Amino acid sequence: MTDLAISSSDAKAAAAAAKPPSAPALPEKPTPTATTNVPTNPAGLDPNTLEHPLDAYVKGYPKIAHRMGLVPETAMFRRFGALNARNLLYLQQELAVIEKKLIKQEWDDNQSQGSKKCKYAIDARWLHSATSARDGDTKQKDLILEMRNLLNQYSESMHHVWPTGKLMDW
Repeated sequence: MTDLAISSSDAKAAAAAAKPPSAPALPEKPTPTATTNVPTNPAGLDPNTLEHPLDAYVKGYPKIAHRMGLVPETAMFRRFGALNARNLLYLQQELAVIEKKLIKQEWDDNQSQGSKKCKYAIDARWLHSATSARDGDTKQKDLILEMRNLLNQYSESMHHVWPTGKLMDW
């Protein structure tokens, strides 16, 4: 009987040899529980344990932006001076064209006898209430609205390019 007896370790070895080789076992995934630590910030870093506040931010724009926020005098931005100047030149040209059209339209409307348009130059209420039905057209009013929009853009752009406010009046 002793010759026929097989030890348990021999039985396991024989069973393993009889099975085809299998893929290695994958580690078990942890299951979420109520005691799982949820990070308090996106990096999962405790701000109290960081050597420096910037250590919680990814290298690059996030870290640079946070540094600029902490120390504003380190912020540096390109002005795009040439592009801003070009934009001002284009706006200036558009305004000059509208100005010529507006002057011509003011003269035309002023010469318009028997129409409310001749009152535009002396009473802004007539101009602002202009309608095609009453006045035949609203060309002067439309030019003023277009001019106002462009002039606001021009003035805002001018302030960004030359914030000193020194403008040439020509």
